[in-house]
Amino acid sequence: MEEKMKVVSFTSLPVWQQKLIFDADEARRHSSSPYSKFKVGAAIQCSQPNTDPVVVYLGCNVENAMYVVTHAEQAAINEACLNEPEKPYIIAIAVVLPAETIDQHALPCGYCRQWIREFGSDDTLVLGAKLNSAGDIWQVEVVTLEELLPFSFGPNNLGK
Repeated sequence: MEEKMKVVSFTSLPVWQQKLIFDADEARRHSSSPYSKFKVGAAIQCSQPNTDPVVVYLGCNVENAMYVVTHAEQAAINEACLNEPEKPYIIAIAVVLPAETIDQHALPCGYCRQWIREFGSDDTLVLGAKLNSAGDIWQVEVVTLEELLPFSFGPNNLGK
C-alpha cells in the first residue's frame, strides 16, 4: 500500500482541525499517568448519519497500579457512546502526545485503531499532533484510518 500520510505544520490545517487538536491537548492535561508519565489526549468529532450537528468528545489516558491503562482514544469513544442516542460515527479524531523526535509517531496504537474502526470508516480522518518539551505543537501527522489500518475488519464485515 502506498504511504499517503502527510506531515504538516499546525498552522497549515483548517480551523476545525486546529480546534480538534486544541481540544485533544486540553484533554491530555487531565491524564492520570503516574507510572509512564506519558500524557495522551484525544478528541473525536462525531455525527449521526443524515444529521447536521457535529459533536466533539474528549478522552485522556488513565493508568493504575496494576498497569492497566485506558487509552485516550478509548476514553473519548466511551464518552461518545454514553452521550449519543445511537451508535456514534467518528468523522475525525485528533490525538496529542509528547513526541520530540522526528521518527516517533503521534498516531493511535493498533488497539485504538481497531476501536476507531468500530465507530468510523476508512475515510475517518486521523490527526496525530506532536508536542515538544515546552508543550507546543510542532508537527501534525494527517492520515485516514484506511491508511493506518489497511484491510481492516469491522462491523460491515459482519453485516452490521
